[in-house]
Amino acid sequence: MKVETKRYHNPVALVRGVGDVGSAIAWRLFKAGFSVISHENRQPRTIRRKMSFCDALWDGEAVLEGVQAVRVERMEDVLPIAQSQKGIALYAGPYGALVQTVCPDIIVDGRIQKFAKVENMTEQAPLTIAVGPSFVAGQDVDFVIESCWGDNLGQVIAQGCASEPVSVPPEINGVGWERFVRAGQAGRFESERDIGQHVNKGDVIGLLDEKTILAPITGYLRGLLHSGLSVVKDEKVCEIDPRESDAHFVGLAERPNEISKGVMHAIKVFSATAEDAFFIKDIINQCAPGKFRNMSKMC
Repeated sequence: MKVETKRYHNPVALVRGVGDVGSAIAWRLFKAGFSVISHENRQPRTIRRKMSFCDALWDGEAVLEGVQAVRVERMEDVLPIAQSQKGIALYAGPYGALVQTVCPDIIVDGRIQKFAKVENMTEQAPLTIAVGPSFVAGQDVDFVIESCWGDNLGQVIAQGCASEPVSVPPEINGVGWERFVRAGQAGRFESERDIGQHVNKGDVIGLLDEKTILAPITGYLRGLLHSGLSVVKDEKVCEIDPRESDAHFVGLAERPNEISKGVMHAIKVFSATAEDAFFIKDIINQCAPGKFRNMSKMC
């Protein structure tokens, strides 16, 4: 049975995850008029920090494409800050208690957990959406959004699940995996570099338990793990954009942007078909057009 929600001046959207995908979704929901709450209760592994709200977890606030996210310490302050429409409320406390307290109209899981075990979210809000292959639409959530690069990126799935992750990332100027730097061992990552800095091949990027990490290619630092975090072996710690004239390291990235459009289209589909969707009909006209797929395949 779907939960009953409290009715506020603006519908409340809760977005799980502050990586570049979760942040793009939160950004688009906020721009559409929702009162947005972002949630993260784990050590974030985001390297594209200037393409997300991730740094608000450490700095207290972060700005993405003109929208501000503010870390909120007390649960009772989350909803008033979100309802103020001045920005996104970011909360890092217990998720279950947050859901019970704010009673969101929509929950979107933007963490792309791939093959991790997921929880059934269908009873947590009137509308539930998830990104990536772990969730099954019509079973774990109402809709799933395709996260895999290709023609179907951002597609809305009403029954079934998204595609498995591709083994090779899309190339930038002919460079694929080579633009990423992975930890050669577990340890503590330290760096004095900043995202957006230009590095040459062989330059020092940082240290992993005092072992030097060198830039594998020349370009601009597009992603960089927050200094001081502990990492496991093979975890991404850095990404370098090899483009010299049009490197992209700040703002919405292409893939998260398309996924966020898919989320808005799922909301539009829901508002047009669900009898109890009156709580979002007033602002849904701002949703971007998207693609819709009613899959018969069940995973």
